[in-house]
Amino acid sequence: MEISGDVKTIIVFLLGVAVVILFGLFFLENGSSQTFQKGQEINKETFLELFRTANKTYIVMDVRNVSSDIVKRNILQCGIDFASSAPFAGRDVTYMSIDAKDCYIGISEKTEKETISNCIKILNRPDSVSLYIREGSNTTYYTKAAIIGVNENYGIGQCGLRQK
Repeated sequence: MEISGDVKTIIVFLLGVAVVILFGLFFLENGSSQTFQKGQEINKETFLELFRTANKTYIVMDVRNVSSDIVKRNILQCGIDFASSAPFAGRDVTYMSIDAKDCYIGISEKTEKETISNCIKILNRPDSVSLYIREGSNTTYYTKAAIIGVNENYGIGQCGLRQK
């Protein structure tokens, strides 16, 4: 039995559409690991309570696409300032620095190089809270993170948590 030209065209078209859909689903699924799941927006007091009870804390310094070396330095300094603030004493804290190519994870005195995707997967674990520092001028609180904006006007010691 021979298939007519119109039927062949329809079959090829449908196969093409199926391939595009499958590739789209593949990239959507794999791309989700690249997205930091910060949770629902909440107020500062609720975030501080979640922070207080979290099993794991991450201090993330994201210097990707910053506008200047000054902003980059300020983001890194903010991470240091958070780490030295009182609420971190005795906590299980992991430090991450994300640049254009890689992610560096600091645990105790050891630093490991990871892919950005793997770092985002770590941050998306359910039992953790992150202080996610990036270029900006505002701080917004979510159920899994405080997104802290730092710019060229940062002063040493401005980043820190003060709990009630």
